[in-house]
Amino acid sequence: MEPPSTPAVLTDGLAALIELHRDAVAPAQARPRVASRLARHADWRADLVWQVDPFDRAPHYDLLLRGALPGTISLSYGPDRAVPWPLRGVQHANERDLVRVNDTVMEIQQGIGSLDVLWDAPHLVQRLIDTCLIGEALAEDPIAVADADLQAAMDGFRRARGLLTAEATRRWLADHGMSQHELERHVEEIVKLAALRARIAAGRVDAYFAAHREDFDRLHLAVLRVRDWAMAESVIAAARHDAAILWSVATSYVAPAMGAGRSDEPVLRVVTVAPWQLPADQRAAVAGVPAGEVVGLPPATGGAVVIGILGRRPAVLDTARRKQVEHRLFEAWLAERRATARIEWYWGDVRRTAQAVPPAADIDPARPLRPAWTRGVRA
Repeated sequence: MEPPSTPAVLTDGLAALIELHRDAVAPAQARPRVASRLARHADWRADLVWQVDPFDRAPHYDLLLRGALPGTISLSYGPDRAVPWPLRGVQHANERDLVRVNDTVMEIQQGIGSLDVLWDAPHLVQRLIDTCLIGEALAEDPIAVADADLQAAMDGFRRARGLLTAEATRRWLADHGMSQHELERHVEEIVKLAALRARIAAGRVDAYFAAHREDFDRLHLAVLRVRDWAMAESVIAAARHDAAILWSVATSYVAPAMGAGRSDEPVLRVVTVAPWQLPADQRAAVAGVPAGEVVGLPPATGGAVVIGILGRRPAVLDTARRKQVEHRLFEAWLAERRATARIEWYWGDVRRTAQAVPPAADIDPARPLRPAWTRGVRA
């Protein structure tokens, strides 16, 4: 059968596609424009479809035309330097490949498996899971980001990295293999994370702080690590009720007893921390201990520990403390979601993964959440 003549609808359809690419029309506005362009072809049905490029977020449009012919005409237009439609989504590399360096190809499982530290530091695995859970929560209940908030976050992101000029920003993007669209999307995720954290903690901060006030105190500590418990007891007896003399005790009494130049000489550190920043055993040892007192911990790996409480500043619920409480409430929320999540890895040994990610009961609620993609970012 001789097909009917269809040049008019094809010409108008092609013109519409060219306009969409030329004017960088977003999908929401593209359909009405195409419908207006093809309005005179009432006997044809035109469906506009598109695919968004993951690199520059630019949409590629195609027209599906149905009418005079007993089938569908697919009409596509690729602007100069764009990837033609038949090649979009084509990946010549093996799906298992991670990276090629010169002529050497590394597969995903080999690359991940070589990062043995991943299994020695399970918080890295946990961050991957948490990122998925955060994305899931934002998909369930989206958060809109105002342009002003996005701009403020972008300014903070650039200041934190010294990207104070357009050229410095372009170099940073090139070094990290990112486009401007990807950077904007990354910063938008940071803003959404902060909003989600505030949403989870809403109405709960004051009550949590009142119940855990001591966790947010500022402690000024002298931490002395000695060879054994007998020496620790001697230090405690000499310095008890006067933590300020711990330094002189360490230098004039302990050091000569242990011998100069030996690897097991005492090590004294003076630190200012919140209780949740201390190891669990040290946090328990100083809980409720007033300033001026000295406490000791029995020997563990590396010897016994003597801690002098030089000062204790009670916490007040200021802006910084509110942020810390929000972090703790958010981590507890994430721990609950991890405990019920269905997790399936596509590489590695699932049994090792299960061992690496602790159950919710083993999560320390005192440690604030700092996902990898928020470190160093001032939103």
